[in-house]
Amino acid sequence: NNVWLPKSTSFLFTLRNPISRAISAFDMEHTKNTNANEGIRSRTTVFYDECFPNAEVLAMILTHKNHTIVNSWGKDCYDVGYSTLIGNGHVLHASHLRSNYKSYASKTSWKYPEKEVFAARTEYLWEDLGALNLALGGTSNLTEYARLKETHGSESYKVKSKLSKVGRATFCCHLHDENEIYEQLILSSVNLPMREKQKTLNVLYEDCGIPLNQYQNSSFSWKEWAQSRCGL
Repeated sequence: NNVWLPKSTSFLFTLRNPISRAISAFDMEHTKNTNANEGIRSRTTVFYDECFPNAEVLAMILTHKNHTIVNSWGKDCYDVGYSTLIGNGHVLHASHLRSNYKSYASKTSWKYPEKEVFAARTEYLWEDLGALNLALGGTSNLTEYARLKETHGSESYKVKSKLSKVGRATFCCHLHDENEIYEQLILSSVNLPMREKQKTLNVLYEDCGIPLNQYQNSSFSWKEWAQSRCGL
């Protein structure tokens, strides 16, 4: 619905490893990490306090397909967690997962595939933006901003989720659609050298526990891998 989109020549995506992004989104709205009012807290308690005190618990419930925990809304925590992780959850439950790569790509690069894609990886934010600035005719590589970092207060979080190897693989399975879109955006970005693209994607494959010979196979499918690995 944005009249300027068809007139755009390019799209710039800020990209982060989907697994790390999901953990961050989970922690950011945790009841113990926010000062939400009672109205909001009553809606987030059923997710965090009654179902998933941290992201590893969510991962294990999904891993073992545990349907034995029901929150005070009468909802199966497994179903709640599954829906939330794939981007179909309640707007107050890790809401950034609703605004996922699919939601952005469907409005931009998918709708206008002829337009070029630029990417700035959050793990290398200032390096990517600095190189892009120079490539577009700027005079600075932005090194003066290299130490600037927006934490959104995460350094004082009471809950800082860490996923086990199994937990990361489980998140990876449930995020298989997001992984594929992330992979496509990284590979289609015109500003990143191939070595940087491969370095970034290798981290994702390693997180997921996907062997080198498997993801280098031209017939590799994220959906089929998730079905085989996690029975989705």
